[in-house]
Amino acid sequence: MKTSEYKQILDSWKLNPGSKENVHIQMAIVGTKMCIVFLDRNRLMQASIVPKYPTTTESMGIWYDTTLAPCPILSFPAFKANLLHHQTQQVLRHQQIAVYIHLTDPKFNHVWNGIGTSHAVEILHLAGIHPEEKIREVWRTFVSRNRLIDAINRFFLKVSCVLYLNNEFILILNK
Repeated sequence: MKTSEYKQILDSWKLNPGSKENVHIQMAIVGTKMCIVFLDRNRLMQASIVPKYPTTTESMGIWYDTTLAPCPILSFPAFKANLLHHQTQQVLRHQQIAVYIHLTDPKFNHVWNGIGTSHAVEILHLAGIHPEEKIREVWRTFVSRNRLIDAINRFFLKVSCVLYLNNEFILILNK
C-alpha cells in the first residue's frame, strides 16, 4: 500500500483510540512512497528481527559485492559480458551442479553476483528452467542459456526501483 494510506490508518487510531473500526497492524515495513503491512486480526503472528551484522556497525543494506563480479542490477551489460566470457562459459559447460545451487552458492558469486535464493527462484521460473537441472545442460545450448540470461535481465528490470536499491525501509513492530 502507499505510505500515505498507512499514515491515514495511524491518524484514525489517534482520532478514535480503541475503536473496533481501527485496523490492527501487527508489523509494517515503511518506505518513503510504499510500504508492506502485515495485518493480524487474531493476534497470532510472531516476528523476529535479526540484524544482518550483529557484532559490527556495518551497514545492513548491501546484498552484492562489486569486487567479486558485476551486479546485474547495477550494470546488466557488464554482468552479461562476464557470463559470456570464454573462461566462464568453459567452466559452466562442465559443472555437474544443479542450476539453483550454482546460482545461490556463495562460492560462485564471481559468476552470479547479486543473485540470492529468492532471486534465483524467480529467475528460474521466468526462464522455465527446473531448479534441479544441471548448469552444464543449461549452458550447453544457446536457447536455454539465452533464456536464463534474458530471465535475469527481466527480473532485475522489474525490481530496479529506488526503494529496492537503497533499502529505504523503516521497520515498525506493534505488539
